[in-house]
Amino acid sequence: MSSPPADPSPRPGRAAPDARLVGAGLLVLLLVPLFLPRLRPPHGRVWEAGWDALHFPGFILITWTFALLLRPWARSATSQIAAGACLATLVAILSELSHDALGRSSSWKDFGVDILGITCGVIGWQLLRRGGAAGRVVFGLLVAGLLGVLIMPAVLGHRAVREIRARFPDLGAFSHPGSSRVWRPQGNAILHFETQPAPGSLRVHVGPGLYSGVTCLPAQGDWTRHQALHLDIRNPGDPFDLGIRIDDDRSASSDHDSRYNGQQHIPPGRVALRLPLAEIQTGPSGRPLDLGRIHRLALFTGAETGDREFVIDAAYLD
Repeated sequence: MSSPPADPSPRPGRAAPDARLVGAGLLVLLLVPLFLPRLRPPHGRVWEAGWDALHFPGFILITWTFALLLRPWARSATSQIAAGACLATLVAILSELSHDALGRSSSWKDFGVDILGITCGVIGWQLLRRGGAAGRVVFGLLVAGLLGVLIMPAVLGHRAVREIRARFPDLGAFSHPGSSRVWRPQGNAILHFETQPAPGSLRVHVGPGLYSGVTCLPAQGDWTRHQALHLDIRNPGDPFDLGIRIDDDRSASSDHDSRYNGQQHIPPGRVALRLPLAEIQTGPSGRPLDLGRIHRLALFTGAETGDREFVIDAAYLD
């Protein structure tokens, strides 16, 4: 008598081979963008915020995919998702550490969004398995709400940035309330916008630390029709050296040679600086700085052991 045919269905507790293959393919698609060199987001602040926010749903899916692929070796659904979360966290760490070598900039903000996605993935795993219809609704609202929190600041600031852009080539516009969307503290610094008398000024208070100052994310990144960057600086204290950094969209935080790096001595009193854009364009090693896609202007001091203050009365292009 012949033996009965083998049961073609997978053993209990094991994912079907085709399901594992699909999961492995999905995991590759999710991981590849994290390790591509010089991946450029769409231009514009709202688009960039949305691009960065993709880390959140991406790491939900990465966590789930790892968990599903680990099913054959997991003792329970809880250990399955816990192992998936651990592997997803390892991916988040490795991706940020690798960005410097890949010509991209590492970001603690991106890492935080990754961890938020992993945490939400663990919560969603439990809600979708045990919560029924109510669990699906709660999880959907949670994901939508957190995505809104990640993207909404850029959406709310869009109008203010657009109004600042209308004042270009004035990069300062310190009397405008929206200037705080463009000029942000760097390191151990506190900014105070003095709106009167117009056109206002920006007072930068620097505490102890290294590379503290102010970062400008220009509302208009196309500087190609201009000749020079002007900075009017007021120094009420002792002389110091002001570091000047200008990035385009290919510059990386860890790569000193991928951007313009300059230094100007600032004596007490008022100083008018003029930096020719032709000189700024030669800043990166091996290529010209793209004056059509300027991404960042940073003004900072060196190693400070005490407090220092300087005032930016004007920042504009001619």
